[in-house]
Amino acid sequence: MSINNPQEKTYNAGEFLKFVEAERNKPGNENAVYELINGRIYKKSAPNMNHMGLAKFIYDVFAAYLSDRPCDAYFAPCDIFLVSGFIRTKNKKVNKNKCKDVVQPDLFILCDKDKIKQDGIHGAPDLVLEVVSKSSTFLDYTDKLDAYAHLGVREYWIIDPLKMKIIIYEITNDGPDLFVYKFNEVVESKIFPTMTVDFSKYVWIKD
Repeated sequence: MSINNPQEKTYNAGEFLKFVEAERNKPGNENAVYELINGRIYKKSAPNMNHMGLAKFIYDVFAAYLSDRPCDAYFAPCDIFLVSGFIRTKNKKVNKNKCKDVVQPDLFILCDKDKIKQDGIHGAPDLVLEVVSKSSTFLDYTDKLDAYAHLGVREYWIIDPLKMKIIIYEITNDGPDLFVYKFNEVVESKIFPTMTVDFSKYVWIKD
């Protein structure tokens, strides 16, 4: 999804949610989508059809693979509250005054269902996936990678139809390990080692 310039002020999650509520009360802005990354607010615009098509194509593969497993795949929009060092116990929620990252990735896989709360996901998913658009490139490759790598995500997929490549970061205690694929290849998850996506089967939407 496209990202506009961030606000200059920095926010915590509680302040961010109040900002979003106020913005959505403005006429014509009811369905606006925002993210908070390292304290800064980014407004997202609607994806194009290949963006949506790729996300749906991958979601179907993920959902089929996970159908008899304890994890589930989820679509945007869904707020994910990320904080450093968050230790989850059943019913524990993220302290929104200390949270500086609230993201809405295109897709994610979550295995710990205790992280699901009424207002979103409290804590990091296991796998996060972003489909790149022209104006989200820098954010997806840098700021979001940094947030996911340091706030508990185990695997991060960047699907880049602009460069026709797929990048997977497996995030370990030693840092992210990088794997690069082309769109004519079969891609395999690193933390779900039998989950594969054959991108050559995606049918591109043309003008």
